[in-house]
Amino acid sequence: MSESKLSPEQIKSLLLFKHYMQSYGKRRMYKNIIFYDGNEDWEEKSWWGDGTLESYDAIDETIRSIINDHNLDGKMDFEDRSELRIEFDARDNEITFIAVTYYMASRESGDEKEISELGNSNEFIEMAKSQGVDVGVVYFNGGGDSGEIDSNMSFQGGSLNLPRGIEDSLYDWLESFYGGWEINEGSQGHFSFYFDEGTVQLFFEENYEESETDTLFESNF
Repeated sequence: MSESKLSPEQIKSLLLFKHYMQSYGKRRMYKNIIFYDGNEDWEEKSWWGDGTLESYDAIDETIRSIINDHNLDGKMDFEDRSELRIEFDARDNEITFIAVTYYMASRESGDEKEISELGNSNEFIEMAKSQGVDVGVVYFNGGGDSGEIDSNMSFQGGSLNLPRGIEDSLYDWLESFYGGWEINEGSQGHFSFYFDEGTVQLFFEENYEESETDTLFESNF
């Protein structure tokens, strides 16, 4: 984090913006500049906080001059999506620039059933045993409001098509275990069939978005 003096022109512009905020009864506001893959994508035209407040060219130009003077965008640790957040405190006369980096993370969970609980299980067990299958795996993946369970079970040396009843049961199981498994960041995982034990295990990995923040610059004016 660095703390540096602002130019007289920048201070004057920030003070004018302070009065603009106060005239609308605002104390603390923020706005974001959005980056994707290390490149600036767009800048918000409004300030947020206690409601919204429309920005204007002069304060936007001042914000840009501070970013350029202190190379703030060059100090960001870019991932797929990042934000340079500008926070403005009209009571304490303070402006702060914060890098917000978003990244994907996941957490694991699971469940277990008897294979006999699944539809068409007898037919499927006989089919697998006739192929000499001890352990088989069915993968699934979902995200962005669509998801799919693989229609084949993979095992060492080959694969088997899932009977409709088994496939439907796996979809029902997945939905009851984690409703919305295919929505937004989605999830992935697999079902492991252990035919000797007569069990099937669900290995579930839920995706979610995390963020980290780093204060790049702050100054009073």
